[in-house]
Amino acid sequence: MSPCHQIPASAAKVACLEALEGRRLMSFSPVVSYSTGGSQEVVSADFNNDGQLDLATAGYGNVSVLLGNGDGTFQPAQVSAAANAPMVSMAVGDFDADGNLDIATANDTYSYYPDEDVTVVLGNGDGTFGPAAHYPVQIGYPKSIAVGDVTGDGKLDLVVTADDPYGEFTFSGGYFNTILMGQGDGTFSNYGSYRLTGLPGDPPLSADFNGDGLSDHAGFYLGYSSVSVLLGRAGGSVHAPITTPIEHEARALVEADFNGDGRPDLAAAGGLSVSVLVNDGDWSFPPPAVSISDATVTEGNTGTVNATFTLTLAFPSAVDAVVHYDTLNSTATAGSDYAAASGTLVIPAGQTSRTLTVAVSGDRAVEPSERFYVTLSAGTNASIGDGLGIGTILDNEPRISINNVSKSEGQGKTTTFSFTVSLSAVYDQAVTVNYATTSGTATAGTDYTSKAGSVTFAAGETIKTITVVIKGDKAREANETFFVDLFGASGNALIGAARGTGTILNDDR
Repeated sequence: MSPCHQIPASAAKVACLEALEGRRLMSFSPVVSYSTGGSQEVVSADFNNDGQLDLATAGYGNVSVLLGNGDGTFQPAQVSAAANAPMVSMAVGDFDADGNLDIATANDTYSYYPDEDVTVVLGNGDGTFGPAAHYPVQIGYPKSIAVGDVTGDGKLDLVVTADDPYGEFTFSGGYFNTILMGQGDGTFSNYGSYRLTGLPGDPPLSADFNGDGLSDHAGFYLGYSSVSVLLGRAGGSVHAPITTPIEHEARALVEADFNGDGRPDLAAAGGLSVSVLVNDGDWSFPPPAVSISDATVTEGNTGTVNATFTLTLAFPSAVDAVVHYDTLNSTATAGSDYAAASGTLVIPAGQTSRTLTVAVSGDRAVEPSERFYVTLSAGTNASIGDGLGIGTILDNEPRISINNVSKSEGQGKTTTFSFTVSLSAVYDQAVTVNYATTSGTATAGTDYTSKAGSVTFAAGETIKTITVVIKGDKAREANETFFVDLFGASGNALIGAARGTGTILNDDR
C-alpha cells in the first residue's frame, strides 16, 4: 500500500490509494514443461538442420534434445549418454566441420565421480549424438565452458573455467582457464591453463522482450520455481521484476525465438524438465505513480510566504504525466490562513518532478501551528501513489519563558536572585508580560521579599531580568523554594515556560 498519513475522514478518500506501480501482468503464454534426462544447463540451436530452433539440456550424465516444431512447441526429448557426472555447463559448435552441431559439457566431477572433466558428443544431424569423448582438465573442478577459435587457426577450441578452492591442484588455489585446442576433426588436445585474476561469472541474459528498443534482463533465483524479467527503462534503469512460475526449480536459462514471431522467448531448465515460456508480446505496464511531499513554512506578520510541495514520478515516462490537485482545510482555514488552490500540473515526458506552491498568509495572531492539505487525483499517464501532502504553518509570534535560580541564602545577610525572562525570537513590536512571586516552602517576608510587576521587551529585545531579594538567616533548616510566575502576556506573544523556581540553599552549619 501507499504511505498514509492520519487525516480527517473528509480527506481519507484520496489519501491512501494503492500504487499500481507494484502490479505486473503475465507476459508469457501458458508455460509448457517437457521431461528430459537431466536439466542442469540448457542451450538453443538447430540440431537437425530443419531451420527450426531446438533445445538441448545437460544434466546428470545425459544430453537431451527436444526438436522444435517451429510454433513454440517441441517434440519429446531424445536422450544421449554423455558422462557419469553432473554436467554444469554446455556449449555448442560444429567441432568436426561436418555441418552438424555438436555439444561440449563441463562436468563438475570432484573425486567421487569416475568420468573426466569435459565431454564432447558429436551430432548425427537428427538430434542424436555419437559416443562421448572425455578430456581431462588438469587444474581444478570445471564450472563453465565456452567455444571459440582461441588459437586463430580456423578450428573451434574450448575454454573451460575451473575452480581449485582448496589448493588441491595448485599451491594457492583459485580460478583457472584451461584451453582445449580443436583439431578440426572433433577431437581436442590440452593447450594449457592460466590463472584468472577475478571470479568467473555468466553474463546477464539480455534481450528486448517488449519491443521498445531498450535492453531487458531475464534471470532466476536458484532454488525457486520461477523466471523473472526486468524490463529496461530509459537511462539504463529497470522496472520491478515480472515473475512467471514454472513447474520445477530453475537452474539454467536460454533465450531464443522458438515460434518465429520475431519476439524472444525463454527456456528454463532444472531437475528433469525444461519449461518453454513463449513471449505473447503483452507487456502491459501501469503508468508511473506520482507522489506529493509535505511542506513546512513559518508565516510572516504581513503579506504571504509560499509553502512548496514537490510532486515526484516513480520513474520517467515517455509521455507527459498530468495530475489534478486541490487544497483542503484541516486546522488552517482557506482565505484567512492560506490561499485555496486547485488546478492541474504537468510533469513533462522524461522528467520525474515538478513543484507547486500554496500562498500562506501572515498575521499577528498568537496561535499554535496549523495544517492544511494538498490532495492529488485524476492522474493521466500517472497513477496516484502518496496522494496527500501536509502543509504545516508555524506561528512566528514569540514565546516568553523564565528560568530557574538556585543560590545560597547568605548567613544573616540579604542577597538577590536574578531570574531571566526571554523571548524565543526577535520581534518587531513591544511585548509585555506580568509576573508575581508565590511562596513554596519559603515564606514571603521571612525568607524572601515578595514582588510583582511587569516587564516590557522593546522591539528587537529578547532578554529581561526580574530580581528578588532573599533574606538570609542563621537558622539550621532545609533548602526552601519560592516561585516567580508569568501571566497576562500582551496579545502578540504566548507564554512558554510560565514558572521560574527559586531554590534557597541553606548555608548554616
